[in-house]
Amino acid sequence: MKFAFYHDVLSLMMGKLGLPGADNFGRESNQRRSLLLDTVMQGRPRVSSYKLLQLPAEILANIVDLLSNDRTSLESLALVNSDCQQLARCCQFAEVNFDYSLEVKQLASQLVEDKSSQLPKPGIGACIRRVTFASHPHHVAHTHRELYESFYGDDAQSVAVEQRQVLSDEAREEYVVARAAAVEAISSLPNLETLSWRDQFSLDKSFFERITRCSAQHIDLTGRQSMTPGL
Repeated sequence: MKFAFYHDVLSLMMGKLGLPGADNFGRESNQRRSLLLDTVMQGRPRVSSYKLLQLPAEILANIVDLLSNDRTSLESLALVNSDCQQLARCCQFAEVNFDYSLEVKQLASQLVEDKSSQLPKPGIGACIRRVTFASHPHHVAHTHRELYESFYGDDAQSVAVEQRQVLSDEAREEYVVARAAAVEAISSLPNLETLSWRDQFSLDKSFFERITRCSAQHIDLTGRQSMTPGL
């Protein structure tokens, strides 16, 4: 059986992983990681009287950037009060990789829910400035385990061609739904600057209609994705 490579989820279980890094796309070499606290507060005043939070936003951003590799300290900072929580999030969620993991799918759902519920305080979405969509082969294989096993499992030779096709179609539909949810979340981010799309999977008209709603100043669609018929 022959699959159309860029229309099949199986292609995402192999292939090279395109993660952000050396290309530095859409990013100045001396650019700080975190957005400024005043930016992610979305016009709301700081409510804390802590002396730390009276410092200029630029200095606070430099401080949390120094803690970028200290997860424990950032988590502790986030527990102090709502202002400190948002300050910590500036660093924790400055760059998000949609890697098809369950955690990221849950984050996408939360971002959409936060946007629709109009929270009285700023949420995570305001802190995200860079997004990379790069499904990790491990997460794809884990999510679509039956499809993976039908090709690479110990009993793969006994799986009928028709059954593989059914599994492939189901996985493709599930992937497209998950991708649409991610794109909806991405389009809700008010301070997004850069979007890098790494998945080598066909894009359709619906994708482009949604992605044009995002606020990103730089959009990079890397790879050789084909367009589905009708675009």
